Amino acid sequence: CKNNEVDVALSLMDSMKDKGVRPNTLTFNAMFKGLRENNLLQKAFKLMDQMVEQACNPDYITMEILTSWLSAVGETEKLRRFVQGYEIAAASTA
Repeated sequence: CKNNEVDVALSLMDSMKDKGVRPNTLTFNAMFKGLRENNLLQKAFKLMDQMVEQACNPDYITMEILTSWLSAVGETEKLRRFVQGYEIAAASTA
């Protein structure tokens, strides 16, 4: 991502999953930063969905990246649904 090769990074992430390695929060954060720097909003939405599906909890860095980016582009509803996905998951495991 730092070299603006986001598609290569996404491919590596897929390779990780194929080999049974789950991406963690740091992996997702690096991807979100790269996607934000390249203004690839739709890919970020897909990645947010993957993060929820894999039950990989966002941290304050994830939220900082997404909140500033999605607010700036008027996608606060998508951010709200992302956060709500974690609230629902937490409630169902309690």
